[in-house]
Amino acid sequence: MIEILILYILLPSKNTLYGIQKIIKDKFLYLNSATFGSLHPAVERLLKKGFVTEKRTLSDGGRKKNIYTITKEGKEYVFSTLKADFSPKTSGIERQIAVKLACSDILDVQLRKELYTKTVRYYEYRVAVLQKLLKNKDYSKIQLEQIHLFIKNYESQINLLGNFLD
Repeated sequence: MIEILILYILLPSKNTLYGIQKIIKDKFLYLNSATFGSLHPAVERLLKKGFVTEKRTLSDGGRKKNIYTITKEGKEYVFSTLKADFSPKTSGIERQIAVKLACSDILDVQLRKELYTKTVRYYEYRVAVLQKLLKNKDYSKIQLEQIHLFIKNYESQINLLGNFLD
């Protein structure tokens, strides 16, 4: 999902790898600890797919710098990814949901509501699964507390998103 964050950052304007990293650290650190070691390969993948272009220039100090710009195909990819359904069986779904929610401000009101509704359904599904686990008496006190914390977290997310859906 680092690719989606990069494309999202490039939507309003072109940027350098350093600028992209700074925005991720400032706004999305809870989602991804962006290092040049993770950003560079992600940008290379986006370049190969034709989702971004690269322009090599010199900075004011005479150093080489690469400026990245999102392409029409990259914009379409961001929007299609944000609109795409997710499955409870998908690996890394929690991070996917978090990234989609963080980038949802680019969606129109109807699509944002659809995303929020899908997310609420997923969280309700997770609560139901965890509540079933609570019926098992073989868990330690600490494990039961953790399950209760997860349920509370999901329920607070459901309430928060529900406020936007009302």
